[in-house]
Amino acid sequence: MAWRIGVDIGGTFTDVVAVEPGSHARVDRKVLTTPDNPIQGVLAGIRGLGEAGVALSEAEAVVHATTLITNALIERKGAATALITNAGFADLPDIRDEGRYDLYDLALRKPEPLVARARRFEVTGRITADGTEVEPVDPAEAADLDLSGVEAVAVCLLHAYARGSHERAVRDALPAGVDVSLSSEVAPEIREYPRMTTTAANAYVLPIARRYLERMRTALSEEGLTAPLYIALSHEGITTPADAARFPIRILESGPAAGATEAARSMPGTDRILSFDIGGTTAKACYILEGRPLIEPQFEAARVHRHQAGSGLPLLVPVVDLIEIGAGGGSIARHDPLGLIQAGPDSAGADPGPVCYGQGGTEPTVTDADLVLGHLDPDAFAAGTLHLDLAGARAALGTLGGDPVEAAWAVRQAIDEDMVEATRIHAVEKGLDPAEFAMVAFGGAGPVHAASVARRLGVSEVLLPVGAGVASAHGCLAQAPAFELTRSWPGGLEDLDLSEVDALLAELEADCRQRLSHAGAREATVERWATLRYAGQGTEVPTRLPDGPLGGADVRERFEAAYTDLFGRTAPGNPVEAVSWRVRATGTAPDIGWPKVVPGEGEPYATAPAFLDGAWWDTPRYRRADLPPYLTGPALIVDAASTLVVPPNSGVELLGDGGLRMELG
Repeated sequence: MAWRIGVDIGGTFTDVVAVEPGSHARVDRKVLTTPDNPIQGVLAGIRGLGEAGVALSEAEAVVHATTLITNALIERKGAATALITNAGFADLPDIRDEGRYDLYDLALRKPEPLVARARRFEVTGRITADGTEVEPVDPAEAADLDLSGVEAVAVCLLHAYARGSHERAVRDALPAGVDVSLSSEVAPEIREYPRMTTTAANAYVLPIARRYLERMRTALSEEGLTAPLYIALSHEGITTPADAARFPIRILESGPAAGATEAARSMPGTDRILSFDIGGTTAKACYILEGRPLIEPQFEAARVHRHQAGSGLPLLVPVVDLIEIGAGGGSIARHDPLGLIQAGPDSAGADPGPVCYGQGGTEPTVTDADLVLGHLDPDAFAAGTLHLDLAGARAALGTLGGDPVEAAWAVRQAIDEDMVEATRIHAVEKGLDPAEFAMVAFGGAGPVHAASVARRLGVSEVLLPVGAGVASAHGCLAQAPAFELTRSWPGGLEDLDLSEVDALLAELEADCRQRLSHAGAREATVERWATLRYAGQGTEVPTRLPDGPLGGADVRERFEAAYTDLFGRTAPGNPVEAVSWRVRATGTAPDIGWPKVVPGEGEPYATAPAFLDGAWWDTPRYRRADLPPYLTGPALIVDAASTLVVPPNSGVELLGDGGLRMELG
């Protein structure tokens, strides 16, 4: 049976996993990311698979998640982009929505627009909110624009969600060789500013995404890996490189979404799961209900203040609803203005990396602190391919003042509390209680910090899936082909002709199914949603729709049930308005199974001191393959790509699928 290969590029490490469905065979490799050319890191991992016996020429699929789009937006390393909009609206990227994310900050910083003012152009023509043409567009105006030095163009005209003919006319008039993104295709939804930002962001990253995917395909072929390439989406699912290159904004959070998929898959039958992922650069948390990660229809990228909603660029793209903070193994520790130790948000990344990597890093990091506390085995990190320099880590932490162990413990307390605060706030925003969830910990650093964070959140059960250190790459392989489309058609629920809405939903479904067929899906499960609100409200509530023809009373009943779940009450008698309609089509996910794991001899390979619960403990170190059916902490369980820290008086059970369940004492 052919291999399926998953690739996840993170800020510090690149993870590559190969599974052979039906045979329980699995091979994984974790290599340092190569920031200047991420493909080189991927190829290093792929070669490692080949050396381990994976027949690359016989692979049936490669699924790839990447941070390329996120990094391009944050670092402002996209293509030279122009914006074409209606007369009088070129200043909208600066005006934004006039909201202030901090009312009392007199020096409020806003995110810089992706398109400079000199590259924003206006054309005549106007369409009303119901799609009526008031003034025709003149394609000659677009043809005469000076686009010298421009590689991509975003076209965002008023009310194009209702009628996209003006945008298409502008596109047809533009010179060949320029990548063009239309708001009527990228984000056909109301609210002018986020629609314009989304379209501009898509155009901004489109040329680099297209070139990157072309280079990736060529590089894999040169390694003998000619299997079809698929790209992970931000809203859980995979698509073709063609669709990813056309709508690169949809792969913005592809890696974290794949991790959430793996977390949900690792605990079947569990209603409430907290996905907890810490890599080298960031930490991510996602709440999973009834086996499905929560999905949000909008995302905010490149925030000026990481924890401040409204300080970034609003993007109308569906994403797995997660909280992400700059807290990972490579996060740099230093004193804040008050003299307290903090870690992050900036990271040492892969180059130079933490001091203990011995690659030229000079500033202390979280990984250095973990090593000094005895939470990592310096000879078994990354399957022994990278020896950690304990003396260097101690010296680096000494620069924070005082004893290196005390400094390391302070770093751990600071970063764990940052993760707890962000995870707790995210839960409160959703009306959830973290203590009611079981945690699934993964990523290279997730299992190291899981017990500390879980205890602070009131979580008593932590699960570690097989291959936790490369779980996002494995999650790529477990995802089904999927696509989601949204279109605004606002109106009162009693005023809309629901038969016309049925026709719109059927059109969106047909488009989704066609895209799935390109990804090899023969069958699809379809979900239909609406965003509804009471008249006069400014935000909407996502509401699941029935599969058949719509009825006004039924839709209202479904909306009020969803409204009650969020707010605990309804507003009887108030009219209900519809804003947008959404269809998601999902193919069949491959059954990639789990590696077969059996208990080992149950003997630790070493015992070493570890600083746990404020004291030093003689802590046994076990290899994952040599675990007994059950053990009691303190202990370190060392896997090829991660280490589980088991506190004193906590128990770990080896499950039948190879996962580990830790009950915290």
